[in-house]
Amino acid sequence: MGGAEEDTGFNMGQEDDVFLRRLEKNMLTKLKLRGIEDVKKVFLRKGKKTKWDDVDGFGIDGFGIVEEWILETDGTSLLEVLSVNFVDATRTISNDIVEVFKVLGIEGVRGTSLV
Repeated sequence: MGGAEEDTGFNMGQEDDVFLRRLEKNMLTKLKLRGIEDVKKVFLRKGKKTKWDDVDGFGIDGFGIVEEWILETDGTSLLEVLSVNFVDATRTISNDIVEVFKVLGIEGVRGTSLV
């Protein structure tokens, strides 16, 4: 009787292992954790921005240079990116002129430095 329980436990272990492997494969191929589907990679870089601060003041005239993080992407999906709450839509750019036209129209394209 002790051997039968060991066999049952061993078989359950194998079944669990097979189940977990199938679950893992399914999750890795089909599950989208978060992000934007057409953006394949995101690269971070530091940039400098001139900023005006009337409360603390950087200097005599209130202007100063601050460092900030800039996200550059491999792939585009301008409409989805602009829909994200914490993305500053006024400073988001795309180098895909057709996509800019589809999302922002002809005036949006005219406002870019691409034409």
